[in-house]
Amino acid sequence: MLLTEAQAVGHQGFHGCGIGEGPNCCAFLVVGADGLECARLSEVDAEIRRRVFAGLFTARRVPDRPFPACQAEGWD
Repeated sequence: MLLTEAQAVGHQGFHGCGIGEGPNCCAFLVVGADGLECARLSEVDAEIRRRVFAGLFTARRVPDRPFPACQAEGWD
C-alpha cells in the first residue's frame, strides 16, 4: 500500500528522490502525517545523517541542497 502511495506522490514532485532504488534513495524522504515529505533541514536532519553514516539506513543518498533542488543530486 505504501508503494502505491509513494508512486502516486512521486508524480507530484518526489520522482527524483529515488523511491524504490535502495541505497540511491534519498535518506531524507520520510512519511509524515500528510504522506511523503522531505526531512532535509527539519528537526530530524542531524539524526537521519547520524543513522545513514552509521549504516543503519538502506537509503544512503544525502544531498546537499533541500527539496526540490536536490532531485537526483548525489547519485553515483
